[in-house]
Amino acid sequence: LAIGVDNMCIIAHKVNQSKVDDDRDGGQRVTHPDVSARRIAKALSLAGPSITLAASAEVLAFLAGVLTGMPACKTFALFAAVTILVDYIFQMTAFVALLQLDEQRIANSRMDCFPCVKDGRNHGMGSNAHQRGALDSLMATLSKTLKCRRVQGATIIVFVGLFVGAVAMIPHVDLGLEQTVALPQDSYLQNYFNDLASQLRVGPPVYFVVRDLDIHPTSPDVNKTCATAGCLPDSMLNRIQNAAEISSTSYIATAAASWLDDYIAWINPSLDKCCRMHPSNETFCSADPDG
Repeated sequence: LAIGVDNMCIIAHKVNQSKVDDDRDGGQRVTHPDVSARRIAKALSLAGPSITLAASAEVLAFLAGVLTGMPACKTFALFAAVTILVDYIFQMTAFVALLQLDEQRIANSRMDCFPCVKDGRNHGMGSNAHQRGALDSLMATLSKTLKCRRVQGATIIVFVGLFVGAVAMIPHVDLGLEQTVALPQDSYLQNYFNDLASQLRVGPPVYFVVRDLDIHPTSPDVNKTCATAGCLPDSMLNRIQNAAEISSTSYIATAAASWLDDYIAWINPSLDKCCRMHPSNETFCSADPDG
């Protein structure tokens, strides 16, 4: 995420900008440590408030994730919030101190990789020592271009068109993340997920609960619910099965597995297995072989 790198670049840019402002005002390059300290203090006074607000917003945003009920998300959010806070403290202390030492190194004409060695070359100690860089010139040209009315109108039209196109593509975006994308290409789980997607691609389970059901075989509730032979054609389980066969209008993949059908088959005396219910008086057989 490069958290903190942008703030470091902003502080360094403000320090360089203060050098340009000093040269533009007719000041000379002074090697006294107080001069570099004043420049860094000026840079912090300009960039510090925005950096503090941005870091505070990031910490609060991640702390809000601690309120979630998922342990993994809670741990990640807590670690991220603490990391951003510690990073901000290091930016305002250690990085600023190292930046001042680097400014003193530059003022004393010492080499960057070998600060103990002085660079004897002439770098221009006068007011032209700090010239506008290529990035500053590019930003200045861009700002002048954006002042044109036609450029402003074209920019707004382009971004509004991109926004409308993005909104129009929302219904075509698939929800969720494919598990194969989160794995390395040479992972042994790639074949498993590919087979799972091609052969066992089903969604989350769904349960149909019927309350106060009379499970007696002759009860009308059983005929309205079951899906075995003799049940009503428009029973609940038959309707679920019909919905599973029409994939264009239903998200149900297969017919429902009902314990009621298994129970009816278990008490059916016409099966090949030993009877579970006496056909004469419809009483259950005793579990005791001698009974």
